[in-house]
Amino acid sequence: MTPPVSYGAALFTAGVFGTTSAQDDLGVEQVGAGLLGRLIPGVIQNTPNAGYYSFYPYLLWKWEQLGGDISREAFIPFYRRHESVYAVACAMHEHRAATSLVGVNGADAAGQRAQEIRAGATGLGVSSHMLRYMKTPLGGYGLFYAAALRDARLVKAGAPGLVDRVSEHGADVAREFAAMFEQTAYAREYLAADVIPAGVLRELGDVACLCTVPGREDHELLLDTFFGSPLERPTWEERRRRRVESLSLLLEFHAQRPAGASDGIAAWRRALVEPRFSDGSAWRTSHPERLQSWRAYQLREIAVLALTTIWSLYLAELARRQRATHAELVAELSSWLTADRLGVDPGAHLTAAMTGAQARLADAYRLAAEAEPLMSEWRDEPERALCRAIRVLMVLPREIAREAPGFTELLDEGGSHRWSLKHLDAWLSARAEQTVEQAAGELLDALHHQHVRVALSKVRVPNAQNLRRYKSGWRDPFNFADDDGVLRPLRVDEPFWTGARYAVGNHLLWTLGLLTAPRPPTELTPLGAKILHEHAGDA
Repeated sequence: MTPPVSYGAALFTAGVFGTTSAQDDLGVEQVGAGLLGRLIPGVIQNTPNAGYYSFYPYLLWKWEQLGGDISREAFIPFYRRHESVYAVACAMHEHRAATSLVGVNGADAAGQRAQEIRAGATGLGVSSHMLRYMKTPLGGYGLFYAAALRDARLVKAGAPGLVDRVSEHGADVAREFAAMFEQTAYAREYLAADVIPAGVLRELGDVACLCTVPGREDHELLLDTFFGSPLERPTWEERRRRRVESLSLLLEFHAQRPAGASDGIAAWRRALVEPRFSDGSAWRTSHPERLQSWRAYQLREIAVLALTTIWSLYLAELARRQRATHAELVAELSSWLTADRLGVDPGAHLTAAMTGAQARLADAYRLAAEAEPLMSEWRDEPERALCRAIRVLMVLPREIAREAPGFTELLDEGGSHRWSLKHLDAWLSARAEQTVEQAAGELLDALHHQHVRVALSKVRVPNAQNLRRYKSGWRDPFNFADDDGVLRPLRVDEPFWTGARYAVGNHLLWTLGLLTAPRPPTELTPLGAKILHEHAGDA
């Protein structure tokens, strides 16, 4: 029976939002996710394992070799069986460098099955596991890797309802993977079995786990996928060049940073935006235009952190009060702007205040460092966090003015509706004669309107089908309800500054054998140094 709708309670929704935090309620962070795919074609924030660039083409190639029907519906059971088994094999494997492996598709269910086997279960019941390991029909391929593999020149999209096909290069990769994979007991004896013995799963993990790529038959072709030679077709060559240059920046960073210096996300971001390292040495790059593109990307990340911090503080104050008008919230937050916290007089004209703030933070390296405490300070010291976020925004126009090839082209990413760097610069410039306090009040107005506009685009009418599907999992896209101008909180949010893209790059390079570990501390391997040397001038 469909549960009743409780009138008077908010029930506009875009679906299941999950936790109450970090929902990108201003709609500004999604621009960064799109930028990653453009800067590293063939890689998105959910594709950290090079091994899937072999495994998925192999499944498509093998289905074709077996004469499988071109209908996607016919392919799905074959696909789900092998992806679900493969995930369990990876979960049972002791990974290279005794590290944890992220990004295994179906990892939650696979981890449970692996734990059951360690506790005494003798094998895996495939028919039940494959049905529930992931909801999406084509699992991790459908969710994440399909578009990435097309950009990596491994897969060609099928027509609607039909199976994707491997490209010529994808078929070469699949054949090399098959040479190794099809020697396993799983491939020889258990491809159609309903129960896979524990020993067979362990062998499969030892041979084909996502962490075992270095030295495998498919390793060289995977290196060629990410760092290959120039291609004849201009479109593919442009994608290859951007991918090579961006991945080379990661290798350059690890090769040039001072010995013993941090190689975490903060160090990466600081070095990108100036670019220099903690000891003052300059980043020497063979790809200056691509470095400038990443500089624009990371300055946008800094702007997003400042904006989402301010919005999170607004929501936290509403949650504290439970009921308040927008004007009351603006007045309260504006009262937090003091010369002691802000570093400049909040009654000064914005132009003068910006000059003072920029003098305090002499370069972009210091600006990035200035923004970092916001991730915790917004909760521990909200008044200081607001002033820090405003100060960060006042310094950004100086960095935006440092235009260069590769940088200038990305300044309007997101446009006015997603607060591009260009829009932020113009917005602040238009308020040059206002006081800091006045400009901060108008910024809170703008963020309020920004959130409402974004939330309205997510509204879905709750119908019977959706109520049955989500039951108690409905989440409202609005942070607040508006009762004739009086706001009451529906859910809070947190500042949004993702480090996942750096982690994705490191993890991917580790699975290719170019870094010693998937996360800090890490260094270049001899192979990583060799690849970097080969592409030092590949512009």
